[in-house]
Amino acid sequence: MVHTASSKKAAVRQRSEDRFTKNQQRLDVTGHQRRIHEAETAKLIRHRGLRLAKEATDREAGARSALEAAATPGAKRKRVRRAKAMVEETKSAL
Repeated sequence: MVHTASSKKAAVRQRSEDRFTKNQQRLDVTGHQRRIHEAETAKLIRHRGLRLAKEATDREAGARSALEAAATPGAKRKRVRRAKAMVEETKSAL
C-alpha cells in the first residue's frame, strides 16, 4: 500500500507539473502576441502621424498655390474636360 500511495502522489505531481508547463507555454505565447500587438500599434500611430503631417503640408501647398493664382491678375485657369484629361493621362502613361 505504501507503494501505491507514493505512485499516486507521483502521478498527481506529474499532472500538476504538466499543467504548469502548459500554462507557462500559454503565457509565453500570450506575451509574444502582446509584443506583436504593441509593435503593430506603434507602427500604426507612426504612420498616422506621417499621414497627418503630409495632409497638412498638402493643404498648405494648396492654399499657397491658390493665393498665388489669385494674386496673379488676368490669369485664369484653363478648364479641361475630365474625359479629355483622362485620355491625355493615358497617352502620357504609355
